[in-house]
Amino acid sequence: MTFGSNLAGKTRGEMRATTPAMLLGSLFEVIPSGPPLGAEVRNVDVRSFDDWAFAALMRALLKHQVLLVRGQTLGEHELARFRRRLGQASVSLAPALGTTSSFSSLYAIYDALPPALRGRIAHLKIRHLLPNENDVARYVGATDEIAIDTMVQPLVGIHPDTGRSMLHLGERRHASLVGMEPAESNALLEELWQFAARTEFAWQCTCKPGDLLIWDPRSTMHQRAAVSAAHPRLLQRAEIWSSMSLS
Repeated sequence: MTFGSNLAGKTRGEMRATTPAMLLGSLFEVIPSGPPLGAEVRNVDVRSFDDWAFAALMRALLKHQVLLVRGQTLGEHELARFRRRLGQASVSLAPALGTTSSFSSLYAIYDALPPALRGRIAHLKIRHLLPNENDVARYVGATDEIAIDTMVQPLVGIHPDTGRSMLHLGERRHASLVGMEPAESNALLEELWQFAARTEFAWQCTCKPGDLLIWDPRSTMHQRAAVSAAHPRLLQRAEIWSSMSLS
């Protein structure tokens, strides 16, 4: 079931009529972290979301790229249903106090590139090495010589839902630029990664138990702190992202 099909045939007024009174006017509280990305969502229980509330959440996600939804009490099956509804967004539920994640905006990185560097990469393609499904264990610590799948895409991409330009950097260790000698490719990617690592493009957030992290993996880079065996992190990702307008 896609997001678009849920709203088919419903007018704005009809969807407002089905929204609980407590959500009218302001469906929930969204507090931006400031540039370049990220926002906290408060005073909401995602288990009660109807189509109208979920649409507002998706608009907030596309705008802020990462949402930290405070104080949720999702069970395993409820989380699975919510994950399926989100589509291609990534979801992480914090079971322990002090879980820290850092996100960088691929929009902000591209927008801040010096004009000369932006011109150099405008028409380049990047190859990402991906592990075979049956080779995940060997992928840890793997070298480029190991036979794994590849994905080639433009280095500068256009987000299908927002229309904004962004970089497709992927993981530095397993990336190369198509049509370039290895030394030239490595030098240019290293320059881009050093630029992308600047703190001005990042948002770091600390989760409490029950907090829900939702992010758009197409427009963000995610780095998370190591998780102890005593407090494993539940990380879910779905298959389909439903396109929608920001208007």
